[in-house]
Amino acid sequence: MKKVIEHDVEKNLIEINKIEGIDKNSLLLDSKQTAFVLSVSKGTIENMRRKEKIYKSKNLELPKNIIQSIEIGGKVMYQKRKIAEFLARIE
Repeated sequence: MKKVIEHDVEKNLIEINKIEGIDKNSLLLDSKQTAFVLSVSKGTIENMRRKEKIYKSKNLELPKNIIQSIEIGGKVMYQKRKIAEFLARIE
């Protein structure tokens, strides 16, 4: 398994912030934006979230193919850094 290298994470953050429609000043993306950045469907992101809940409920470490989410006011959000780390892990 490839180690996540900080340089790759920083490079990914820069690329994420260059995407049209992504606020470079925001630290969080919603599910739709996250799906757009990853070039997957929103359904894929929702499936990832369901799997994340199962792992968390069993106090298990998340596998590398799941991005950790946070919930703010009932809305599921993803930290740009976590998305950048995910991209570095799967590259």
